[in-house]
Amino acid sequence: MYLAQEFLAAKLPKIAFAFAYEVLQSARNDPDAALRYFGLMMLDPNGRKMPRSRVVGMDAWFRLEGSQGEAQSFLIADGPDRPADGLVSASHPLAAAAMGLKVGDEFTIKATFGDNTTWRVAEIKHKYLHALHDVMANFQTRFPNAQGFYTLKMEEGNVQPAFDEVKKVSESNRKLADLYLLQHLPMAMVASRLGRDAVGFADYVRSLDHDLETCVGNAPERDAARELLSRHRAAGAVLDTYAAWTVATMDAFDVLLAVFGKLVIPRSSIDELRSLRDKDDLGSRGRSMTIAWHNGQYIRQEFTREDIKPAIASSSSRSRRSRSLARSFPVPHPTCHLNWRRCLRRPSI
Repeated sequence: MYLAQEFLAAKLPKIAFAFAYEVLQSARNDPDAALRYFGLMMLDPNGRKMPRSRVVGMDAWFRLEGSQGEAQSFLIADGPDRPADGLVSASHPLAAAAMGLKVGDEFTIKATFGDNTTWRVAEIKHKYLHALHDVMANFQTRFPNAQGFYTLKMEEGNVQPAFDEVKKVSESNRKLADLYLLQHLPMAMVASRLGRDAVGFADYVRSLDHDLETCVGNAPERDAARELLSRHRAAGAVLDTYAAWTVATMDAFDVLLAVFGKLVIPRSSIDELRSLRDKDDLGSRGRSMTIAWHNGQYIRQEFTREDIKPAIASSSSRSRRSRSLARSFPVPHPTCHLNWRRCLRRPSI
């Protein structure tokens, strides 16, 4: 999906949407693929770059309603007929009869036994749009433990259920934040429990009027740090996501390179930095708003495109600088706790 986003940014929407759709279809059971497909489509919120299907044809999904209350839906695509999977070729009897029809048009299929069936075309969508609506309608059901996309049903004019949910989530997040603030668990570990990235969690901690704890700052600690630097000078250093982000913010990569000789960033951290850039880029497309519950009251923040632009530029700059000045390697995950020392000694790391 990252490549699809790059295609879209390069003003190649036809290639971008086709590639993203193929990725989604090959990973239908992957919540990350579904979320990134949704994110890509939100980069074109008005659907101006997406192909549209106004009549039944190739690459179109269509829904039929029968005269006796029956309902069927199919996607017309190349390949063999798989009606049980909702896929049919242009030569399938229903698809062939519906070809070229618009919403509201009717056609009749002759029955081999009994009465003929009259069908009305009730709905038509391009396959890209249908895939998007499928993700939006079914994500929470298919991936109940995944985070990042939620649906909430409300009666018209009554937004209180949304506020109640915001309060519940905010209070739950605050309790989880105490794992870092009070129990001093690693920031990345707590961030993953919250469904956030380390950088976003750091911003959340600051929004709670707390500081990030990095060191005590006394003389013995400084002496130990100098000794550590002396022993590992020119031996290389590994940066996690938040460290890379912070170093980029301080524009201090050159300093670290002079001290350690080389810098290594795990591939997972590079992907996380890309994800941060993509999230910011998504928010730059127009106005946005956040609502949270803090200290007994709801807090709403609104952002215009002009408000977000400096953050986008900063995010992109940090991500590019991290990728350009550090080497990244895939790291094998230890298969069990007993072998973690042996795994960490592997040359591939």
